[in-house]
Amino acid sequence: MKTGKLYLLGLLALLSLTCERRQTGQEPVLIFQNPAVVVENLIANNLILPHFVPGGQEIVFSGRLEGDLWDAIYQVPVVGGMPQKIYGINDDLLYPSFSPDQRQVIFSRGLARQIHLLNIVTKDVTPLPIFGNYPSILPDGNTILYVGVLDANVRLYDLREGQQRTLTSSHLAVNFFPMMTRDRSGVIWYENRTQEQVRVNQTDFEALDIDVLQIFREPLLGWTVSPSGEWAIASRPNGQPFGFKIKDTTRATIAIQPDDPLAKVKHLAYSVDWSPTGRQVAYIGHKVPQFSYDNPFTHLDTYRGDLVVADLRWENIGDAEVLQSPPLNAQPIFQYKEQAAPSEPRFVPAEINNPPVIISTPLETVWQGELYFYRVQAVEIDLFDELYFTLVSGPTNAEILSRTGVLAWLPADTGLFEFTVTVEDSRTGMDSQTFYVNVLPEIKWDQVSYQSGPVDKKTSDFAAGLRFLDTDGDGFLTPGEEAALQIDLKPLRDEPLDSLRLQLIYSATIDEIEFDNEVIFRDCQHARWNRQVIPIKGLPKLQNRRILIRGILETKYGIQMLPANLIINGKNPEKNQ
Repeated sequence: MKTGKLYLLGLLALLSLTCERRQTGQEPVLIFQNPAVVVENLIANNLILPHFVPGGQEIVFSGRLEGDLWDAIYQVPVVGGMPQKIYGINDDLLYPSFSPDQRQVIFSRGLARQIHLLNIVTKDVTPLPIFGNYPSILPDGNTILYVGVLDANVRLYDLREGQQRTLTSSHLAVNFFPMMTRDRSGVIWYENRTQEQVRVNQTDFEALDIDVLQIFREPLLGWTVSPSGEWAIASRPNGQPFGFKIKDTTRATIAIQPDDPLAKVKHLAYSVDWSPTGRQVAYIGHKVPQFSYDNPFTHLDTYRGDLVVADLRWENIGDAEVLQSPPLNAQPIFQYKEQAAPSEPRFVPAEINNPPVIISTPLETVWQGELYFYRVQAVEIDLFDELYFTLVSGPTNAEILSRTGVLAWLPADTGLFEFTVTVEDSRTGMDSQTFYVNVLPEIKWDQVSYQSGPVDKKTSDFAAGLRFLDTDGDGFLTPGEEAALQIDLKPLRDEPLDSLRLQLIYSATIDEIEFDNEVIFRDCQHARWNRQVIPIKGLPKLQNRRILIRGILETKYGIQMLPANLIINGKNPEKNQ
């Protein structure tokens, strides 16, 4: 009872202080003054997160400008000018930011979110064996902070030794927007939990404990922290920003004050980034009617807005609360056994191996003489581990590709056949799957009446065709033979696609055939056929067998299987029949 009375008294005192502050006009206010559009009409497939370059004079961002078919990485001065494209490729490029020495740009690429490093001087791009979102290079220049793409846990990766550590163990939540604390003692991030609860969490680099600093009952997208580490600015999904003190309940309103204020117009700010000097902010901006509640940032599955830079000032907040940097923690993030003195044991990351898990379901029925195709798919939390697939038991003429998990089999007899496949990582973690395939008798079409049912065109957004263009006309691909694949594609949606990627997968090894398995269709017109012809060559280790080729289409609407496949007959006289 005593505890309850104290809590009630404390709550009344807090309400009294809040009311008094409102009455006396002492509410904290962060003012975005003289906002200037640096880049107009940015478009991207994903969230645009502008970041100041460490010197504070330039901004790096990813998005599409006029003439771009895919998102690219750009750099632009804060005073405006022509953006400079520093990297572009036919793939999604996300979350770019500079290293502290300004020599490298780190970013995530593609649907897999593989993290890459771009050397600004040499223009070399290095893919890293880690996959995730929101990567950043910490001030030591050797540690990468990111969120894992599969489990959404906050992770660290050491460039020197290739070590990694996981700072969280979330299974029912999603972590995002991690950053190093200003005193360099740990990491602070958002945790999106169930029931629309968003937490602001903090932990040290040993990940021994996690402190919950704030709890919000609304989703938050994007945030930034002042040089002091005391104040933060976040964005609501509709683009309305607000400020808050990280370690208490103090809130600050955001006032956006343009040079030429327009009546009945509301300014929005998304993905705000605080300048290293503390005196400017960069964000993605929009202007909407004063009482509008629409979200203008998303349109036709794309993210869009203007890149804006504004001067920042504040009222009823002390300058030191914003600008004064806290004392820095000099403790190294990664420590090694050889560095530790015998009398002073240090924390050494434990080597924990998470075994892969098979998640795919095989087809259990096939017709006699029809090619059986099954791609074993596995999830590996330790994404830097390599996976190897093995066919432990099954028919003698069945085979599996060890690196891709593609199982191919041409059943000659009817009956029930048992298969056992395994997947193993490079550290002996393993999972297995046993399944049965029922082979039905071959249908004699001259004895069976067949009538096709109605075709549901909504099952695919495309019509497609694959054809083997054989140079010598014998119907086989032989070692050294240079032939071609003809790919015909017709979108069924009522709109053109400015760029489309086709990823071809095949039931052969990389030393049997050679061709470009990634095909880009530019300006793919709807309701008509679009054709690509790519060379294919037989290699010396080609086997005497059928090779199945299938495709995965990736568009701005997502991914789907190509509604066509192709079987090529491989023939190598030097191999035993």
